Amino acid sequence: MLSYLRDSVNSWTVRILAGVLILSFAVWGIGDIFRSSDRAVVVAKIGQIEINGKEFSQQFGRQTKEISKYLGADLDAEKARKLGFIDETIGGLTARALFTNAAMDLGLTVNDKLVRDWIKNDENFHDEFGEFSEFLFRELTYESGYSEDSYVEGTRQDIARDQLLNSISVNFRPPGDILNALASFRSEQREAETFTLQFDKMKDLKDPKEETLLAYYSKNKEKFKKPQYRKISTISVNARDLVGNIKISQDKITELYEDKKETFISPERRFAEQIIFDEESNAKKALEKISQGNDFYKVAKEIAGQNKEETSLGWNEKENMPDDIASVVFDLKKGSTSRIHKTDFGWHIFRVTDIEAEQKKSLDQVQDSLRIELASEKAVEELYELIEKVQDEIGGGASLEEAAASLDLKLMQISSIDSKGKDDNGKEVPKIPKFRFLDEVFKEKEKNLTDLIETDDDGFFIARVDKIIPEVIPSYEEAQEKIKNAWIKEQQEKKAQNIAKKTIKRIKNGESFQDIAQEMNLKTKASKTFSRLDHSEAEIPTPLISKLFDLDKDDVTMYKGDEGYIITQVTKIGSSGSFSEEDLEQVNLQIQKSISKDLITGYAEVLRKRYKIQIYDRLIDDLI
Repeated sequence: MLSYLRDSVNSWTVRILAGVLILSFAVWGIGDIFRSSDRAVVVAKIGQIEINGKEFSQQFGRQTKEISKYLGADLDAEKARKLGFIDETIGGLTARALFTNAAMDLGLTVNDKLVRDWIKNDENFHDEFGEFSEFLFRELTYESGYSEDSYVEGTRQDIARDQLLNSISVNFRPPGDILNALASFRSEQREAETFTLQFDKMKDLKDPKEETLLAYYSKNKEKFKKPQYRKISTISVNARDLVGNIKISQDKITELYEDKKETFISPERRFAEQIIFDEESNAKKALEKISQGNDFYKVAKEIAGQNKEETSLGWNEKENMPDDIASVVFDLKKGSTSRIHKTDFGWHIFRVTDIEAEQKKSLDQVQDSLRIELASEKAVEELYELIEKVQDEIGGGASLEEAAASLDLKLMQISSIDSKGKDDNGKEVPKIPKFRFLDEVFKEKEKNLTDLIETDDDGFFIARVDKIIPEVIPSYEEAQEKIKNAWIKEQQEKKAQNIAKKTIKRIKNGESFQDIAQEMNLKTKASKTFSRLDHSEAEIPTPLISKLFDLDKDDVTMYKGDEGYIITQVTKIGSSGSFSEEDLEQVNLQIQKSISKDLITGYAEVLRKRYKIQIYDRLIDDLI
């Protein structure tokens, strides 16, 4: 799916039982979707769920990008493989598929209305007027590599899976001594100074002799291998390309507005909170305290053991709440508290903190988005007419060049492209179709045409393989410049490492951090105060942050970053001071999440024994 993650679902049963504790499953990458398609390579099958190659590649790409950012250095596929991130990616997708299987077997279903509302309320798909835009929805899902149908079905699976996982959440508060100790650990602070021995500043290297470069080349030939490239000619059209040229009359826009008028009405919404009690006596005690002017959240904590987050029911429309609860909540004035209300779950006190009145969008407010919607529908019709025309041209013996000229279409020519979509300079080839294009052009022989392929995002392409350039290890003469550059880079890194080690030793022997930096004509940089959890403004790589909390004041360490070795000295150790109730509550929530994650991990192990897991390692290797 898109890069954002869905954290929770509007399940009233879960809300009442477990409050609104939101679990974080980033370690498993939850938030994307599963798609099963006979058009893609299946790299794993878990129970009823298939994981295809595109999904694996996208998830792996996202993870390596995040890890590279974390490490402060680029991480290529080979390094990722050695560090185990390929296994981690497939493991995360497998875990998610296990939960989806479990949700399906438990009969956790999600109706079309909830899925539709979920997507329509997603601000990522809202236009400049705050309205859901069908065109924007199609555009963003396409850019993320998914079709409209697969995104909708994936959202349905996400919601069902979240219902299952949210039911495993816990509400537990450790003893005060433990909370204080953990809060103290979290609040510990550091300040540091750094300077960097940049690799590219390492000069005075001796020019390598011919035999040195030859030996380096002989030992590292695989580093310089060129992949297979193909020269391609293609006609590629998407319905999005046609939208701008389609004219829509005002009468058609007005007619659509009248047909969809009800969808432009936003019903009244209320932001509600609740305290829930096991015993009526406690509910009465709480209501009396609130009536006397005591703070709602304080009463919730003292009598029901609920923190502020757990009281929140969020924004709600009347039709989305159980009838008996809706009748209470929607009878309250803003800022008022209900009487005690009994349900099967216990005794409730509700409060409404904000109210949004019903709103209706005028034609003027939505006509631009309606125009795009109508143009998009018309574009799809014109696309299929164009497909027929292209098929007629090619079927009649026309070449791609002749078909493009006859139908006034652009013939795109790609001078070189590899199986990952990059040219011979290692750059992404722009404007190629995202669906099936690479698979199709890399299975054809030289001079052959692919079939005309209709893509999942309302488009099509047809391509010809003009030339195949086989993968090859270039000769020493051909790669001499790259060989020399690679050798120089390696020597620069070694020299920087040696200087870094000597620098650390000098500082430990009592020389000044500042004086040594000045001697090297390097600028020092003082960090802002940072903690273990909050170090975004320190401008220090995360792994180095962890090392600094193992050091005492004035201790020094070194770290290999992407651009050079970072020499760092701890200049100050402190603490944020005393802990507020809010600080302790944050620690408590973190513990709850940690325990919940452990429960979910255990549940995943049970599911591994229940569902058959098939991982096709060879196919995964082919993708990397």
